[in-house]
Amino acid sequence: ENAPEDFVLSFIDYDNNSADLQYIKNSAYNEIIIGYEDGSLRPDGLLTRAEGAAVFTRILELGIALN
Repeated sequence: ENAPEDFVLSFIDYDNNSADLQYIKNSAYNEIIIGYEDGSLRPDGLLTRAEGAAVFTRILELGIALN
């Protein structure tokens, strides 16, 4: 599901001009990505195996098709 136009990201370190901004907003809105305890997203960081597994689990639980 797409995030509503008025959805505001709470991450402290995302680039508001990023080409990926809508993907980040949609993923956060659907709680596929939740960020870190310090409020960061760390968009330039590497995903650990556990973090990747958590993302895929959330996608599968939501029944999102990976096309």
